[in-house]
Amino acid sequence: MDKLLQLQGKELEEAGASIFGAIGLDCFDGLGQVPLKNITSGYRENEHLEFDYMIPKDKVCLIGEITSRTDTEKINAKYKKFINHINIIKKLEFSDDIWKNLGIKPEGIRKFRNIESIKGFFITTTKERFDITLAKVEDVVVFYKSDFLRLSEYSQNIGRWTRNYFLDKFSIVHRTDNSISIYEKDHKLIRSTNKQISKKYEDYEDNDATLSDLYTFTISPYEILDIVHVYRQDELPSLQDNSTYNYQRPLNPDKLKKIRDNLLTECDFIFPSNILVILSKECKYTKDGNDNFYLHIPKKYGSISVIDGQHRLFSYADEKVESIMQDNCKIMVTAVSFITDIQEIITKFSARVFIEINLNQTKVEIAHIDKIAYELGSNDPKVIATKIIVTLNTRQNFRGFFDIASDKTNKGIIEAGIIIDAIKKITNIRKIKELAKARVNTTKLRKDGYEKLLNSTIAELSDRDILVEKGTILLEHYFNQVFSTFNQDKDELKSKKEAKNTSFIYSKFWCGWINLLIIFIEEGLDWEEIRQELNNIK
Repeated sequence: MDKLLQLQGKELEEAGASIFGAIGLDCFDGLGQVPLKNITSGYRENEHLEFDYMIPKDKVCLIGEITSRTDTEKINAKYKKFINHINIIKKLEFSDDIWKNLGIKPEGIRKFRNIESIKGFFITTTKERFDITLAKVEDVVVFYKSDFLRLSEYSQNIGRWTRNYFLDKFSIVHRTDNSISIYEKDHKLIRSTNKQISKKYEDYEDNDATLSDLYTFTISPYEILDIVHVYRQDELPSLQDNSTYNYQRPLNPDKLKKIRDNLLTECDFIFPSNILVILSKECKYTKDGNDNFYLHIPKKYGSISVIDGQHRLFSYADEKVESIMQDNCKIMVTAVSFITDIQEIITKFSARVFIEINLNQTKVEIAHIDKIAYELGSNDPKVIATKIIVTLNTRQNFRGFFDIASDKTNKGIIEAGIIIDAIKKITNIRKIKELAKARVNTTKLRKDGYEKLLNSTIAELSDRDILVEKGTILLEHYFNQVFSTFNQDKDELKSKKEAKNTSFIYSKFWCGWINLLIIFIEEGLDWEEIRQELNNIK
């Protein structure tokens, strides 16, 4: 991976084209500079256009640009130029001549004859999303450094089965009229109806766990690999924005390799445990023309979504394994069909099932679980504290600073766990509500501290969303006060390497400042008094 990031210019463009080829896309590169006057009128002789990639897929042409530039201003300039050129192409009436003028050779033009629309993608191999601000543009997707690395890693480890995940970023879903029909005789189908699979939580406002139908069956993994979606926290392969939807961890190449080397060497092998999936609302239990019941699953990406067992399933996503296992290999599946057509409810309870499974079976970083729990309505103090740190991690002075993600690709500098444990001491909504009835001097002072430093009434702070908003501002203001009062060992804390010799990298050091802030709240201090106290310590 380090070698990939060192590539520049033509070598980098060729490496990118190899990745797209490996995931099963027709990628046209080496297109060269094109005089704009050859494409449309109104441009001078010296004005040119050049794209790195053109990928035709169904009726959409994906046009791409990749850059290894490190200067933020130059990347922004390149991005703006790319957007401008994309907009020029969008306005054209597509024809063989247009594609030829854009650099497509005659033998490739037939692949572009059904194109009706243009979408773009811009890859920066040096910057993360917290390093640079690139404007959001309709129909243009930005891939940052970690996205690019993961796409490369997935192309090597699951090959062509990465394609649908990449295309989903552009809302391109390959649809067919085919479907999978799962019968009792052929797939050992068993159906259990009206089951409650998610427990009730005291901390959730919506406490009516929806009922579901459960199906168990056996099937070849190669029947579902092309249509299965995995909700993941990383940008690939799951590509929605809301964190509720992105909750599994990235695929682990070492784990895939170990499974393939140790288990998938005999065509008769079958995993002894079921893969757990959620059925989309398009999946139906119905009858065929002979009154035989079967489970109908459309052969479309996203018809089913994996909740548990992604490594077991994707261990089959390898051409060598496929040649060994052949079509007669089987996996066991438990499929959940929530008795509702409302996607929001399906997603919510999918996340609940994920939490319960991973809390009891698989080690998942607890901050990762807390982020999901907040989206599901939890008022737990630790969940709220996690949400505050997650939000603070997006602010200008703290962007990407805290280490809170399950994704190992892009770790922050400060380990957040012990810090979150300190913050949760002031995010207990039940105790905050009780301050409204403060009678003794200690609780009156605490009430004053909350209201002065969070600039809100106790009634307002009893709302968890307001508490998160005001709590984030509180910590941002407080730490900026600390920074301005005490000299940092370094001005830039952008990486672990740069921050190696600074005391500001230590979690316990930060935790101590938060504990001091808690004392300030307990004493009912305001911001001017805190400034004076910090100067006294100095």
